[in-house]
Amino acid sequence: MGWLDNLWRRRQGQATETPEDTARARASESEKRSDQEEADLLEEDAHRFRDEEIFREPRIPPGTG
Repeated sequence: MGWLDNLWRRRQGQATETPEDTARARASESEKRSDQEEADLLEEDAHRFRDEEIFREPRIPPGTG
């Protein structure tokens, strides 16, 4: 059946994935996830700092300043 496997690979062309291709795809997915997680943490920090600033120095009501 080795000849059949070789024929099948030739017909698929570039569609045949090697273990290296799979490893690269998984690594890029984990990088995207880590970038997304870091962005989420930064966004949460920004919201928290904004909320703290509002509580420390509230806005002056219009017409009183």
